[in-house]
Amino acid sequence: MILWSSVSSTTIKQIGYEPSVKYVHIRFKTGDKPLTYFDVPEEVYRDFLSAQSKSTYYKKNIDGKFAC
Repeated sequence: MILWSSVSSTTIKQIGYEPSVKYVHIRFKTGDKPLTYFDVPEEVYRDFLSAQSKSTYYKKNIDGKFAC
């Protein structure tokens, strides 16, 4: 089950997490299909949700760091 959260961001619409498989799903404002990243620890997901800039956190801590 994906736990979706709508977020305040210029580029990101929603962030989802599947704790049982450690998948982070990111739905951008420019597309309908979310990107899915694998083996993302729950702590990274929580930090992502609480980051002041979701886009900056995504670029620095998720994109290119986890398989997609």
